[in-house]
Amino acid sequence: MSRFVRATCANLIDELSGRGEADLMSDYAAVVPMLTVAGLFGIGVDEGHRLRAAVIALVSSAADSQEPAQDIERILTGTMDARRAEPTSDLTTAFMRHANLHTDYEVQQAMVMTISAAYQATMSWIAQTLRLMLADRRFSGRLRGGRLGLDDALDEVLWRDPPVTNMPARYALVDCELAGMPIQRGDALVLGLGAANADPRVHTDDPWLEVGNRSHLAWSAGPHACPAQRAGRMITHIAVDTALHRLHGVTLAIPAAEIELMPSPWTRCPASLPVSFTPSGPTGEQAARRWR
Repeated sequence: MSRFVRATCANLIDELSGRGEADLMSDYAAVVPMLTVAGLFGIGVDEGHRLRAAVIALVSSAADSQEPAQDIERILTGTMDARRAEPTSDLTTAFMRHANLHTDYEVQQAMVMTISAAYQATMSWIAQTLRLMLADRRFSGRLRGGRLGLDDALDEVLWRDPPVTNMPARYALVDCELAGMPIQRGDALVLGLGAANADPRVHTDDPWLEVGNRSHLAWSAGPHACPAQRAGRMITHIAVDTALHRLHGVTLAIPAAEIELMPSPWTRCPASLPVSFTPSGPTGEQAARRWR
């Protein structure tokens, strides 16, 4: 996975490097996780881009979203048919062999849920980390000065703006009590992960004592905690590191206060991250590909 993510990030940066400007949200943060997750399911780059458009349409309320949303079914059905004819070691084959998934529909819906959750959360984590490092001079200075590492920046985002700020509502099946509050059957409960992370009982007044603290609830907790924590951190770490080291002189193209967020009650993901940087020519590897 590490090699695949690094190659994906490098190729995307190569495509951007000569332009001198880009939207690190739509051109990068929204692309890396989808191509990575699609690759784990054995879906190629071209279809990975189609899948990304389809997933966006899946949660869209636009009048013309029906046809793109149906494209996800076509992509996954084609992938499943290919693995039925020739099984491999990818996740599509694993899902099709899973003992608790009995029909093609169940397999497909499990794939949709996994791809959507992994894509949305990782996209937000990458974008929020890039925003923090480009917009917060205090944090950027501490990082570039060697006082903090990139993983500290990743954890800072998980504390401040976790990829899933609020978990969509669950409904109580019985009357009960939670933390001294009465809950009636049918009540909607929204799990506020961002609010829990702001609890002053888990913080100190010394920022250095905060470094390395990973007691946040960005991954949730218990039996339903995110099962892909290591994979998510790897993808995000490589994506942020590649962008900051290969885009020279990168700065925000707009004031940090003008960065707008996606309209969502569940996440605080930036809608765009316009940046400018020093244009550069293709890398040796890219030039060799063009020459061939």
